Amino acid sequence: MFTIKDLISSVGMRAAYDRSMWANWARKKNCDYFAYISLCIDDYIHKLEHNDLHAESSDVSAIINEQIKVNLDVSKRIAGGVKTTVQHYLDGKPSAAYESLASSLRPSLDVIKVCSTKYIQNRDGGVQNFFRLRVSESKREVMSRKDIFHVPFEKRSSIHSNRYSIPGLPCLYLGASLYTCWEEMNRPDFDSIFFSRFSISVPEKITIFNVGYETPSRLYERMTKICQQWNSIDEKRRQQIRLPEQIKDIVDRLMLWPLTLACSIPTISEHSAFYPEYIVPQLLMQFIAETDEFHAMMYRTTMVPSENIHISPHLLLNFAFPTKTIKPRGFCDTLQSFFELTEPMSWELAIASHPALPLRSISNSEKNSWEELRTEMKRNEQYLAGCEFSPIKNTCFGYGHSDFGKLENYSIAYPAEPLQ
Repeated sequence: MFTIKDLISSVGMRAAYDRSMWANWARKKNCDYFAYISLCIDDYIHKLEHNDLHAESSDVSAIINEQIKVNLDVSKRIAGGVKTTVQHYLDGKPSAAYESLASSLRPSLDVIKVCSTKYIQNRDGGVQNFFRLRVSESKREVMSRKDIFHVPFEKRSSIHSNRYSIPGLPCLYLGASLYTCWEEMNRPDFDSIFFSRFSISVPEKITIFNVGYETPSRLYERMTKICQQWNSIDEKRRQQIRLPEQIKDIVDRLMLWPLTLACSIPTISEHSAFYPEYIVPQLLMQFIAETDEFHAMMYRTTMVPSENIHISPHLLLNFAFPTKTIKPRGFCDTLQSFFELTEPMSWELAIASHPALPLRSISNSEKNSWEELRTEMKRNEQYLAGCEFSPIKNTCFGYGHSDFGKLENYSIAYPAEPLQ
């Protein structure tokens, strides 16, 4: 029998986002990717199948174990599908690889949707803001909204193979924070950056496939907190708390972990023509592009070291929106209908002008909306200040106090409009 600590510390959970672990196995044990992913998944499933997830409360423990027992087949089916997918692809059978992954996911769409639809909102209940960066070739360059949207269809030949991409298919890649965008672009010089804020105009119509779950340590913290809260209240109060739903949310994430793992193993070689770590993410992106069930993929960046646990998880999320309406030229009509975005702003100029709001005359009829804007910026500033941020080891402060957070808040003062 294994406890929750055994599960969280298993090879199958620690391997996600951990570049050094995969590199050490490849170097010291001459382990190829298929052997590595199989070992990680098998270890995880073994500990999940033989769990005895002790908690201080027998009631909580019983609920946890019952939820895992009921949903274990979901995790085992996805785990088997992931392993077969990688094997087929490495054997030169990409079509069979895709079908293996898709067939393992289709029966689990209800569980996936439950984990996916909650993240279109920000953690304070507001609509999620997204961000996108572009690196300019000249400080004097002027960018338009079209320059920072997805690669136009007529330039699809410039699209390279990335973790979540189908070669040649334009996608719109966004980050939940400017910091994550900067890391994803390999830390470009700030004086060369332009950025835009994106907002979704129809959030109720969008479903996002979520493999951006918390790190194992965060899941453990959530589980421990729930158990502690449960033990601190009396029986009458316990009957009023929706404990099973809270536990089910965590258990659903544990069931889908083999897929999250296969999408979250960092690459260990640079400038390669082929990355086995991209097999499952790219085929998953194909699944998203072909289905009407989902509109985008949400995933955690692999560019931030896994040991850097003092960064609020939602700051590290990326979103990939594949084009759905394909045309010879221009941009995807579907994605254009989803988003409004600001004109690209120069990072250098934004830093120089912050914290001043855009200067303009305000008529009496505009005063209310201007005050509403100030109120929204103040609320967002407080929210960002409460987000943990530790880009430097052994430090932790509010994200809102960094230039990344300040510029995110600053961007609210600029209007987001549809791409014309």
